[in-house]
Amino acid sequence: MFLELQNIGWNLLSLSLVATISFSMTGAWGIAKQAKNILATRSGASVNTKWNIVFAIMYATWFVYGAETHSMAIMVQSIMRVPFIAIVLVRLWQFKGYTRSEISMVVLFTSAFLVVSTTVYIDTAFTIVSYLGAAAASLQPLEIWKKRSVGVVSIEMMWIYLASVMFWLFYGLVAHDMRVFGMSIPYITIYSTTIGLYYHFRNNPNN
Repeated sequence: MFLELQNIGWNLLSLSLVATISFSMTGAWGIAKQAKNILATRSGASVNTKWNIVFAIMYATWFVYGAETHSMAIMVQSIMRVPFIAIVLVRLWQFKGYTRSEISMVVLFTSAFLVVSTTVYIDTAFTIVSYLGAAAASLQPLEIWKKRSVGVVSIEMMWIYLASVMFWLFYGLVAHDMRVFGMSIPYITIYSTTIGLYYHFRNNPNN
């Protein structure tokens, strides 16, 4: 049985479940909006492909980890994110194209996920992939900074990601899952930086 259902009631764990599910749904909306922006402009300008590749695999790993730890919240997060990130990746392929290194990343990370998800090392894999996701997420503010342009980056998605990961910080604390708690901290820093850079460069003539 899921951890949250075992402890259902007026408590912090149940509250965090409702909050994380809500942010999973709004997060899916934010990612869908990013895909819509790419389609509308027929451009993937300033949207980092590598970040999205890593996040697709990361959230797929979350599903397996959630099943192993009996966490409904973590599994819902995976279900609500992976399909929409896949749409973003398809749009990026259509309008931006993939470099050789990005194609290699798709093959490598997908293969690694298929191998690791069938082993007993899913806890370790979850931790590694989550921090790799943070490293990949840092590429987005770097891309904005390098190009001095926000391109078609969705600020709504960034705000939702930031709010969502703050609730994951809370969830990790109340669920006593230090992996989730620990990985939330770098994401908060990265998303805050991305948002700051967005507002700094949004009026740049290059946009």
